[in-house]
Parts: sequence; structure tokens; C-alpha cells
Amino acid sequence: MRAAGLGTVATRLLSKQAGREMSEVAQFLCKPLYTTLPKEKAISPRQAVAGEYDGLSERELEVAALIGQGKSNAEMADVLVVSRPTVETYVSRVLSKLGLSSRSQIALWARDKGLASREP
Repeated sequence: MRAAGLGTVATRLLSKQAGREMSEVAQFLCKPLYTTLPKEKAISPRQAVAGEYDGLSERELEVAALIGQGKSNAEMADVLVVSRPTVETYVSRVLSKLGLSSRSQIALWARDKGLASREP
């Protein structure tokens, strides 16, 4: 009986040692994988803004903010110092990127995002 008990203890000790050795082998084999994984790319401030505001550029955000303030295309052209056709293009891009169909929807979106009170 006593011999069987010692055998069990010896078996357990050996299995623990084997487990430690296997763990060390696994760490050794996996270490190169961890060091070669691609690093997460840092994003630029411009990309951060675009991600936060549904992909809109800074200029498109300005246009959305001005629409939220109730400005007409002519008024936006004066504020942004661009032509009316350029403003119309920006409005079209904003509508497209946000999946909206009217200026009033842009105005609501801009207010929801806190852009309507934003200065250009």
C-alpha cells in the first residue's frame, strides 16, 4: 500500500514537472509569433474626426454645421469663401455619406452631433 502511495506521488510530481516543461516549450515556440504580429497603426487626427462623424471631412462638417444653423448655400459660400457650386457639391457629399435625402435631415443630424452651434 505504501509503495503504491509513493508511486502516485512520484507520478504527480513528474507530471507537474512535465507540464512546466511543456509550458516553457510552448512559450518558446510562440514567442516569435507575438513579436512578429503587426503593430496597431496610429490614426491621424483627420481620420479620428472622420471616424467620429460618419466619414465626413472637416469641410463637410463645416457645411453640415452651417446647414444646422439654417444657412442657405449663398450664405455658406460667403462664410467658407467658396463658390455656390462648390457648396452644392459639399451638400451632395454630406447627403450621400450620411445616407440622407434632405437638408433638414442634415440639420437634425448636425444638431444631434452638437455641430449646429459650432463656428466655421
